[in-house]
Amino acid sequence: MKDERVMQSTNKIWGEIGRLTYYLAAASFVVKCLFFGFKLEDCILEYVIMIGAPIYQFFRMHQLKLAYSMMTDKRRYWKREAVVMLVVVVVYIAVMLTRSELDVKEALISLVAFIVSFQAVRLLIVTREEKRAKRLEKEFEEDSQD
Repeated sequence: MKDERVMQSTNKIWGEIGRLTYYLAAASFVVKCLFFGFKLEDCILEYVIMIGAPIYQFFRMHQLKLAYSMMTDKRRYWKREAVVMLVVVVVYIAVMLTRSELDVKEALISLVAFIVSFQAVRLLIVTREEKRAKRLEKEFEEDSQD
């Protein structure tokens, strides 16, 4: 029989393995697309992992009535967002420079469209999860008072 401390440690290790797998899939996707010129259909496993993992996490958290507030520290959150967008821009520019057949104007328009849509979806999800966290907190407070 395992005690709670052992189970929590095991869950922490599996969580780290999951995150590592996710980051390795993302790195593999970037390397295959940037350096080897693979198409999306050549990287389908990495793509499925990168898209499927957050979706699975989202649905499981809803099933378990958990809320994950991403904006606990708003300054840190926006700094991290700026770093992510900077990395996306640098990688995109690197791709643009390695592929000379790309039209610069078209590439910049698609980059701006990606950044705007990514941030809009992310902000929508963050605000929705914050509202959900407050609702669940209120619900659990009412249950504990009864």
